[in-house]
Amino acid sequence: MLGQYCVVIFVQCISCLSMLCFCLDIMSGTTIKRNIILLTGDPGCGKTTLVQKVYQALLTSQVKVEGFYTSEVRAGGQRSGFDVVLLNDGGRGPLARVAYMEDKKREAKKREAKEKEADDVMLAIMEHEMAFRDDIYFQARSTVPGPKVGKYTVDLKSFESLVQPILTPEKLKVCQVLILDEIGKMELFSKQFESSIQRIFQTSQVILATVPTRGSYLVEQLKTQAGSNLIQVHHGNRDILVEEIKNKLLLQIK
Repeated sequence: MLGQYCVVIFVQCISCLSMLCFCLDIMSGTTIKRNIILLTGDPGCGKTTLVQKVYQALLTSQVKVEGFYTSEVRAGGQRSGFDVVLLNDGGRGPLARVAYMEDKKREAKKREAKEKEADDVMLAIMEHEMAFRDDIYFQARSTVPGPKVGKYTVDLKSFESLVQPILTPEKLKVCQVLILDEIGKMELFSKQFESSIQRIFQTSQVILATVPTRGSYLVEQLKTQAGSNLIQVHHGNRDILVEEIKNKLLLQIK
């Protein structure tokens, strides 16, 4: 009897909490869209890993999903950029790469510092190793002109050719959940992508997306639309959020 009473109290508390969140959203004067869930958090907190786990959980529940995630690219032991990976067919292409000339300057400075300290034998060994690493690393560098974010050059043509086809109205007609990882500074250099985001977020499409903690005006607008469905991800909660987010998405598509 006591156990049943506790369950009833727990359910009532959850209902009250949901109602409180809803009321706060209304009081803010914004149009809250329950079909949108946004994940945010510091770089490296596990947003992409969380998105991938939710994707797998949705597939297990027979949900039709479209979307993409962003994957780090490493070469020669260093991060050389980021790739966009399509969730369903595994299609992959560069989003951004380290700018070639900037990286060559850094390598030259390192080489000069090492030359001062090394003797002739060690210098010959290091030059051989660095030449080998250059051959590998050069293949992952950007030689394509494009907008810059820090040391990275964004490959808009590659990004748009991969992502835009999955964002068409025809494609989304059969999509129950759209996953976008991420809607960030690099991606929003694409005016095509920005326009698609503005269009899709005005529909009833169920969306799970990641956004930076501080973003453009558009990103801040999307956060406002998400209301209480803007979720802060960190190392302490990223694993337990999988089931919660999956259930929220399932609730929206039923």
